[in-house]
Amino acid sequence: MSHLIRFALAQRVFTLLLALMLGGAGWFAARSLPIDAFPDVSPTQVKIIVKVPGMTPEEVEARVTSPIEIEMLGDPETNHAAFRR
Repeated sequence: MSHLIRFALAQRVFTLLLALMLGGAGWFAARSLPIDAFPDVSPTQVKIIVKVPGMTPEEVEARVTSPIEIEMLGDPETNHAAFRR
């Protein structure tokens, strides 16, 4: 380690250029990363269109749409036996 320190102190211009090159390479690498600084944290949304002839919209919501939504949540606590067939 002492040899490296002696070399860096003896070759100050080389050490400065090396530090600038490493800093520039790091800046270039950071700028070209394909990572978004603010990731999208919104939940995934899926649209399901249900057409049931002979039912009112309220009946479709209660008998078809709500059970589908509950099952798609994937939470065992919200899956009620009343909706299982």
